[in-house]
Amino acid sequence: MNARADFLFQAASVLRSFNVISLEKSVTDDELITMLHGLDAPAPAGLAADVIEVVGPAGAYLGETHTRRHVRDFDRATFLIREASERRRSRGEADVRAAAVREVTPRLEAYEPPDELDQVVRRQLDEYCLG
Repeated sequence: MNARADFLFQAASVLRSFNVISLEKSVTDDELITMLHGLDAPAPAGLAADVIEVVGPAGAYLGETHTRRHVRDFDRATFLIREASERRRSRGEADVRAAAVREVTPRLEAYEPPDELDQVVRRQLDEYCLG
C-alpha cells in the first residue's frame, strides 16, 4: 500500500503459483485487501482538529466525547473479525479457514453477473468456467 501498487500479483485465490485456486482463500484475500485498502483511505473531514489541539500529543483521547461518539466510524464488519476466536473454537472452527468455508456459499448465492455483459461473452465464459 505504501508503494502505491495498483496490481497484486498472485493475490486473491491463488495457491501454488496458479496451479490451484481456492474459494476460501479468495474470500479471505478479499477481506484482507479490503482492510488494507481502508487503511489507505484519506482522513475524514471531521478529524476533530480542535480535540487534537486540546489533548495534545501525549494526551488520552479515549475519555473525549468526540472519540466516544465516533469510535465505530471506521468499523468494517468482516467474517475475519466478526467474533472472538474463542467463540469460533467453541463451535469447532479451529481457524480462519473454517470461517472462510462458511462464507463461500452465501457469497456465491448472492452473486449477480453484470447486466451489460455481451451475451456471446457470457456464453463463452460459462462454457469455459462450467466445463
